[in-house]
Amino acid sequence: MAETEETKVCPTCENDIAASKFRMHEIGCARNNYKCRECGEVVPKADKEDHEATAHKPVSCQYCPFTATAAKFGKHEETCEMKPKACQWCEQIFKIEVWVDHTEQCGNKTNKCEACGHYIKRKNWDEHQGSQECSMFLEQTRQKEMQE
Repeated sequence: MAETEETKVCPTCENDIAASKFRMHEIGCARNNYKCRECGEVVPKADKEDHEATAHKPVSCQYCPFTATAAKFGKHEETCEMKPKACQWCEQIFKIEVWVDHTEQCGNKTNKCEACGHYIKRKNWDEHQGSQECSMFLEQTRQKEMQE
């Protein structure tokens, strides 16, 4: 059964390195890499300026005043509370400032129910489709047609 060799953690890249190879690795790793103080990422020294210009450049949200470095910004815009939303009735997209008022007005507009002929508010459409009012009207209409 093979014994596992003792390892040490490199202070630059934080990888486990075999103790027999540690000194050579440590010297080469420190010469070629650096650990970013801001984000902790190990980056080749040749890419240090590029890393700092991209990973630590301030990014601003297009919907709200939030600003952070690219590394900390993450997926903020996808979940931003100020992100425009689609109206559930007409599917148009509105800025959040007008979305609430629009959806209230749009939900109060009416559409004609082809089944019963009544005009129903958009916000009540699903409820109407499953209601007895619509199905009773349909049944009464069918009975009248059968009598005629």
